[in-house]
Amino acid sequence: MELIAQFDPFLMGYLKKFGSLGSGKQSYLSPTIYEEILLLMAKYVKNYIVAELKSAKYFSVSVDSTPDQAHVDQLTVIVHYVIPGKSIERFLTFLQAGSHKAEVLVASLLEFLKKEGIHFEDCRGQSYDNASKMSSHYTGMQARFK
Repeated sequence: MELIAQFDPFLMGYLKKFGSLGSGKQSYLSPTIYEEILLLMAKYVKNYIVAELKSAKYFSVSVDSTPDQAHVDQLTVIVHYVIPGKSIERFLTFLQAGSHKAEVLVASLLEFLKKEGIHFEDCRGQSYDNASKMSSHYTGMQARFK
């Protein structure tokens, strides 16, 4: 909740003033505006997590493949890091899995981390499911990262 309280005070004040006035009152919040607000909040939360992760420096990553509602595989990326007095585990993103090949999955994760300015060299642990494309000692993601 503290994270949301830090979000844009003007926007939060606007939502408090016009957000839920009740039936028959104008809210001035169309579905388009709601979508835009959600996208802004999602971007803010992701940037907050990335900044916190960078301040911790070292982290571990947990990657798992999971299908979405349309049965399209995507990678779930979860990071774990420690800041003074706290151990933190946070969902970071979904990445589209264009292929089931380990080298494609590795490239996808590394590209995302690079785009966010997160150095994989600071990764101190990896966790994957038991699928061979993830954890195989010879050709899985884990082996390719080593």
